[in-house]
Amino acid sequence: MDFADTIIVLKGSTDMSSIAALLRDHGYSVTYARRCYMDGELIIKESSGELPRDYFSLIIARRIYK
Repeated sequence: MDFADTIIVLKGSTDMSSIAALLRDHGYSVTYARRCYMDGELIIKESSGELPRDYFSLIIARRIYK
């Protein structure tokens, strides 16, 4: 995490909320996407709550520079 500006986590259907929290704690903005281009598509930006579990999910994290 110390060297990457962008991190993408694919198909992490278990514990995506913990992964998102860890990335936020390390200075990343987090976008969660589930079932992109499918029925039930969901995009959540900067959620600090529980993220829904789904095999077809991903997290896009971008480093925040201040």
